[in-house]
Amino acid sequence: MFSKQITTALLLMLVSVKSTFANGLDPTRPLVGGATNQSKAVAVNKQLVLQSIISQKNQTKVIISGKLMTTGDRIGQYQLIKINDNSVTMAGPTEQLTLTIFSDVVAESK
Repeated sequence: MFSKQITTALLLMLVSVKSTFANGLDPTRPLVGGATNQSKAVAVNKQLVLQSIISQKNQTKVIISGKLMTTGDRIGQYQLIKINDNSVTMAGPTEQLTLTIFSDVVAESK
């Protein structure tokens, strides 16, 4: 009798765990505000960063967020339209972005 109760309880737990994964829910996510915080983190991670400008003879390339690019290339919804000495211009569906290689903050050495 006791073993039937244990078996039944184990089967019920197994079915509930299986249904949780079948619905695509993460059982380890926080119960309150989990989805909202996650979507904000994804938006921050997709920010474009100009990392390098490489000039060789008659061709200039840039590295934006780890991707080697030249004029006309696309990254996400933005197209690289102009490369300057220390910045680039990206055209998106509703806006233009200017990415600079140098920070506006200047650190003074001692």
